[in-house]
Amino acid sequence: MTACGNWTGSSPGPGWCFPTGSPRRTSPPPSRPPAGPVRPVCSPVARSGGTPWPPPTPDEVTRLVRAAGSRVALLNSDAGDLAAGERGYGNDPRLTVRWRQRLREAVQLAVDVDCPLVNVLAGIQLPGFGVEEQHDCLVDNLRWAADVAGAAGRRLVVEPINDHDIPGYLLPRVADVLALIDRLGHDHVLLQLDTYHVSRT
Repeated sequence: MTACGNWTGSSPGPGWCFPTGSPRRTSPPPSRPPAGPVRPVCSPVARSGGTPWPPPTPDEVTRLVRAAGSRVALLNSDAGDLAAGERGYGNDPRLTVRWRQRLREAVQLAVDVDCPLVNVLAGIQLPGFGVEEQHDCLVDNLRWAADVAGAAGRRLVVEPINDHDIPGYLLPRVADVLALIDRLGHDHVLLQLDTYHVSRT
């Protein structure tokens, strides 16, 4: 996850953005702005705190990031229809082709903006499919995706999302994600630790 706001050094100014979670983070995120000047990272794509509509194309995102001279710490792969309650769909056997295409596009965007990490949301538990089957589908997708990311010099991160805010999320706890990572055994898949979601479990 990234946090966006109005700090530039110690005074208000253009938007800033920094990761509030990182692979296997062991310390809390900063509670104050970082010292020294900080270039706007989310501006103008996400500085307003909302998602622009229509959303910018990958080429437009790349242009904006380069024009701002910004560094992107992390970006998300396609999470599906958030307004409809989706939170990823890597666990859905019916959508493997679409998921892999979108993941490949996310990795390419990460390359274009020199972003090292792509966050992958696991998905909501699906009726009509066993939990084990959904885990198997997610593992197969992530194994494929880890090779794609690795070949591009990127890494994937998987984030636990608490099931109080998002009921039915497939990986609600840190232990769930760590078990997934251990099962994958791939150097290019890491834990994205969001302290908010950890506090809600």
